[in-house]
Amino acid sequence: ISLLYQKRVIMIHIFLLFLGCSSQEFAATPEYAASSKIPLRIGWQQTWATQGQLAVILQESTILQDLGFAPTFVGFSYGAPLNEAALAGEVDVLFTADQPALALCNRDSKWKMIGRLMYNRVGTFVSVSSPIQSIQELHKKSVAIPFGAAAHRETLAAMKQNGLNPQKDITAVNMGIKDIATMVVGDAWNTIDAASAWDPVYANLETKKLVRTLAQGTVTSVVVMNQRYFSTYPDSPTRFMEGLEFAYKEYKSDTNRANDRFIKVSNLSFSSESLDLAASVEPNLRPNESISVTLSDSDKKNIQNAADFMNSAGLLPQRLDSSTCFWK
Repeated sequence: ISLLYQKRVIMIHIFLLFLGCSSQEFAATPEYAASSKIPLRIGWQQTWATQGQLAVILQESTILQDLGFAPTFVGFSYGAPLNEAALAGEVDVLFTADQPALALCNRDSKWKMIGRLMYNRVGTFVSVSSPIQSIQELHKKSVAIPFGAAAHRETLAAMKQNGLNPQKDITAVNMGIKDIATMVVGDAWNTIDAASAWDPVYANLETKKLVRTLAQGTVTSVVVMNQRYFSTYPDSPTRFMEGLEFAYKEYKSDTNRANDRFIKVSNLSFSSESLDLAASVEPNLRPNESISVTLSDSDKKNIQNAADFMNSAGLLPQRLDSSTCFWK
């Protein structure tokens, strides 16, 4: 009887072991299970292409939900209030340009760039009726610039490349992009000879043939996530950037629809043509290009250049090593 009892115990243990293995094999992965989706607050800029199309696709699809997130989208008019919301703990991840990202990282080192969002254009331009034909002809002229923005950096860089000293050879006037757009559309340049802006405002002015471009630059924009968030959810940066790749695929498959949805959600007056022009520098949307959302060595070098500019322009109190702002 004792031997029989022992055999029965052994068989029961084997059965329970098999049952446990089987249940583990067929169970849903915990982090992707519907009951355990992790909350994620995403800050995006409602009037800024091309990230606007990507943000709307992510809002209107189940891409992020399928990757285990429970997303909430928080819209902002531009980068400064987005940074303030980040510092106040109101968002977990944000879509922004290189200089606002560096400013945020400098104020709170817990914010890290986890990947590339997009490339976007900035331009220095004059009225189509202006006699000025080149950057060199801005000598002793007034230029309206949104101080602190990437357009500020690119405009001054274009002047240096063309032999001008921005500190001595021009009069730089600090003007917000909305005021610049109003000035150009209303043809009220007055004492301003040239101006700079970024897309989609810049692309809108170009497609309406209201300005003539003297110089154009490309800025690296990034996805930034709080380290406190991915310390709690270690694979969240990888999963989120995977979601951005899926959003790019959907955008690329039907750019007209992506533009139309962005225009409707953001209540913009820009044309689809201007949004396509704004997106023309983004390789992820070109037919024969593969999609990549990683920051290349060249991207990181350009971001360091942006940090150095911010330091020289007094936008950062000291030189910032941008490598400390990267997730990896």
